Amino acid sequence: MASSVLPFLAWTFLPDFLTNHAQSILYATFYRAGDPHPAPGTPLHTRHRQRIYLTILLLYFAYTLYEAHWELVRQPTLYDILGLPPNAPEKAVSSKYRRLSLQHHPDKLAPGETYDDASFVILTTARDVLLDPAKRFAYERFGPDILSWQHQRTVRDFVDFGLKHTVAPYYLGWSVILAICQWLGWGGAGAFWRWWTLAGLAAFEVACVTRQSYPQSWMLGAVSALPVVHKAVEDFAAQWSMILGLKPYLPFQTVSYLRRASLTFFVGLSRLGPLLSQMAAARRSRGLSPAGAMMPEGDEETKTLRILQRLEQLVQLQRQEAGRVLATNCVPFAPSTADSVVQIRDGGRGQGMEDLRRGLKDWAVKNALRSDAEVRRAYSRAVGRSNSGVVEELDGDEDCEAS
Repeated sequence: MASSVLPFLAWTFLPDFLTNHAQSILYATFYRAGDPHPAPGTPLHTRHRQRIYLTILLLYFAYTLYEAHWELVRQPTLYDILGLPPNAPEKAVSSKYRRLSLQHHPDKLAPGETYDDASFVILTTARDVLLDPAKRFAYERFGPDILSWQHQRTVRDFVDFGLKHTVAPYYLGWSVILAICQWLGWGGAGAFWRWWTLAGLAAFEVACVTRQSYPQSWMLGAVSALPVVHKAVEDFAAQWSMILGLKPYLPFQTVSYLRRASLTFFVGLSRLGPLLSQMAAARRSRGLSPAGAMMPEGDEETKTLRILQRLEQLVQLQRQEAGRVLATNCVPFAPSTADSVVQIRDGGRGQGMEDLRRGLKDWAVKNALRSDAEVRRAYSRAVGRSNSGVVEELDGDEDCEAS
């Protein structure tokens, strides 16, 4: 029970956790040392996060589908126990049961082996179910649960009992749950698609339960009406199933897998719906349609808003570029290993930083002198008085020498 609930609980925290770490790793990998990363809250950072989050959601959805498939195939069916294909005739079932029962007979055991009564009981149960046409039909539609059903003799009895006690309660229960969640406002995104998915799954399960042929057969027949095309598609699917080590599902396995996939879709849609809405709104704000084409121009207010948004993006890019240039220009003044020793010895002040401060101070003073008109006039008068005083002193010395 816990193993089946855990994948759904992981939807609440795992995508956000993986997105944060994946974004940090990607920034550290693809951005050069010294280049500023997109700051949180900026349009570029938000766009990157949305794309990473969408990728993680799709990957986790694919993982849950594979996990559901793995849980199905690891549980053997009655056909797997006897080593027979699902379309095996009754004669093949009886013959295979006799061979396996002889292998597990107490007289056929090797010295030191103990008799396993449970294996013989399982073989007998598989034989009894597969040789009874009504039970075999019910097992393929409802699974191992029919082994505990009593007082059913015909196919109609099994179908009526299964629809009343397994199919109807499941879909009525989920309809009530979806209605309550929608009334409380939980998971509002994708409510329309949840109801359609539930209705489609219910129709598919009823068709599986009430039809004589397998779902694979009538689904392929619906897609390819021509018998030649149907046979080719069926052979192609069988060959690839053999290559990949896959086996076709029984009807109850198909229904179980689709139930699990629909639950995953219900939970994932609550995370995927708001994300797609945000991405579509972001594209519209940049003047793009959700498909990527340019949107037609609107009124003056829309145009002004679009221009302001583009201007904000340009300012952000200019600020990032200025920070990168400043960091690059300050590289020569960064303290080296020797400067680190000097910093420790001089109370944290390195020679490189002292030279930088002194040079910036001199530059600020000279720049102020050059830019202020009054300072330039005062400086010129002071220099003129100084020069005139020096000239007068030199004239006085010459007069003294002449006298």
